[in-house]
Amino acid sequence: EQCKRWEPKLIELIGELVDLGYVELLGQTYYHSLSGLYGPERIEFKRQVEMHRSLMDGLFGFKPEVFENTECLYNNSIARAIDDMGFEGIVTEGADRILKGRSPNYVYRAKGCGLKVLLRNYRLSDDIGFRFSSRSWCEWPLTSEKYIRWIEWTPGESIVVFIDSETFGEHHSRESGIFDFLKALIRKIAESRYLVWSTPSEILEKRDERGVIDVDDFSTVSWADLERDTSAWLGNGMQLTVYESIKSLGPLVRSLGDEAFYTVWRRLQSSDHLYYMSTKSGGPGEVHGYFNPYGSPYEAFTVYLRVLADFEVRLKVRLEETGRREARYLFPVPSDKAFTFYREFARSMNLRVRSLHDLLSALRSVDIKSIEFHSERGDFGRWVRQVIGDMELAEVLDEASSLGLVGEKLRRKLIEALEARIAEVEGGGSPIFK
Repeated sequence: EQCKRWEPKLIELIGELVDLGYVELLGQTYYHSLSGLYGPERIEFKRQVEMHRSLMDGLFGFKPEVFENTECLYNNSIARAIDDMGFEGIVTEGADRILKGRSPNYVYRAKGCGLKVLLRNYRLSDDIGFRFSSRSWCEWPLTSEKYIRWIEWTPGESIVVFIDSETFGEHHSRESGIFDFLKALIRKIAESRYLVWSTPSEILEKRDERGVIDVDDFSTVSWADLERDTSAWLGNGMQLTVYESIKSLGPLVRSLGDEAFYTVWRRLQSSDHLYYMSTKSGGPGEVHGYFNPYGSPYEAFTVYLRVLADFEVRLKVRLEETGRREARYLFPVPSDKAFTFYREFARSMNLRVRSLHDLLSALRSVDIKSIEFHSERGDFGRWVRQVIGDMELAEVLDEASSLGLVGEKLRRKLIEALEARIAEVEGGGSPIFK
């Protein structure tokens, strides 16, 4: 969208490269969002991926077969979602903690599905992306001959050098010699007896899998900062507040089904907003500060909350105007009115929910002893009645609690009640977004 508005010739240039067969376009989330982390069903994530794939097809007549999630975010659930959508492979960070002593320079397979995994060689990538123009680097200046020699000496079958396009001209200016380096590198690798340029799909076709990559949902990997996890966007209270707030508005936007509200909501999901709120220090902090257009992460947080509050008010008004008054039951409540799960009296489980969707998600996974404890006390119905304000659902939950059910039968009964009520309230949304 920005290219169309500010530099449409860039789209034409990319199209020419695609037509020549010199590049392969990767799939992405349309709004560069963290929607891949939005719960087990990943409805919004899949919708944004399809939007991007349709855009690539419309602009260039090319349907991506290999995917790269926002900032290389990856875990087993994301891999399964991408596999379900028909992609052949995915590119993510070759972090040491997921390789466990193995080399990133081979093709792997995602755990639990057939998706092939290409891993970024972060050392060779960062030599260009971050260190190229650093005069304090012991290898400065980096020449094409030196870099090719490093690659030739690196064991493996495929080396993924994965860097931002703004590396060339923005991160490293023309005066640094980055363009001359790139021009020489392209030519000399083409002339090499030992190296050959390949697109991701070509690698996946030529190379066999060498093992499984296993990254559980609580160990999500990315290519950001030294930690290579989600902390670049979810590392402090400000970021978590914003992330949970924008995510929680999804059911209401779906309920309304208005494309204008969808567009604003999705633009507010851009990972950049959260990135600017990072309060990290040291090298990572300097990088965050370099990109931050605000005076500080606190200003970024304040500005975003003002915009989000305005959007939430407009959304509530629009729902009222369209006669969807019950949709107010889906709005998240303030943190001080959240429902806190306990295992027994005075033994908190450190799990708090602020909306019906949060409650439904928690009931699917929380320890059954906690569910039995709260059900026996009538806590679920009481919170829904007094805080959420949904008298109809409260009665159903009270009735479920009075049946004397225990164990998984109780869990299923409560989940069924919540699913039915949420589906009823959301019922007016456009089917395409369900």
